[in-house]
Amino acid sequence: MITFSVRGWSAWAPGIQSSDDWLRWADSPVAPGLEGTPELKFIPAMVRRRFSRLSKLALQVAFDATPPEQLADVSTVFASRHGESNACVGLLTDIARQAPLSPTAFSHSVHNTQAGLFSIAANNGRISSSIAAGKDTFCAGLIETLGICEREPARPTLLVIADELPPEIFGEFQDEIPCSYALALMIEPGSVRGAQAFRMELCAAPLAPADTTPRLPQALEFLAWMLGDTRSLELPHGKRSRRFEREPAD
Repeated sequence: MITFSVRGWSAWAPGIQSSDDWLRWADSPVAPGLEGTPELKFIPAMVRRRFSRLSKLALQVAFDATPPEQLADVSTVFASRHGESNACVGLLTDIARQAPLSPTAFSHSVHNTQAGLFSIAANNGRISSSIAAGKDTFCAGLIETLGICEREPARPTLLVIADELPPEIFGEFQDEIPCSYALALMIEPGSVRGAQAFRMELCAAPLAPADTTPRLPQALEFLAWMLGDTRSLELPHGKRSRRFEREPAD
């Protein structure tokens, strides 16, 4: 069992942007919309126009969740199930059509695009990882974040999860409710005074047959639970599950 604390958080989705919006959403969670993009006003317009929507989603919550004085000194984990798959499919389509490739689109098509853009925008040279793990991307990103916390226990680590609808060509493989969103969590190891603490463990899944009904992405399920008041949450993990519990408040 691992104990960690959330020092701060930020989330963004079309039509759900402020903390009050998210608190109301958590009372009855539904899939956010698909259309909409953060303004990203803290990035110069000439630079911002080169960003994909996924990059704008990720950087918006990353900057909102991080105190300004920590932006240049926080280690980060950027997690995305689909990453820049829309950009990659666009490039492959251009190749198939023998059309010229955009150097900007090519340079922004890798999975660590958001990590690189954050490091430049925040003048941040700290440790950074980029994660993709299918439906388990949120939990994998959290475990990676906790690993960095173990290496750097004196400082928090920023976890950013962002995704949008993957390209239509992958539609038949879509096994989550489609939505566009980003979530950032400022994570510290252990139970920290003044922050909400949680416990996480890997446990056996229930013996009941697996429910194949599409669910919200796990990051949004965790956010809805974190903002609510139920004691525990279980997220499927193959034939097992990850169980989260709240630590009693001080």
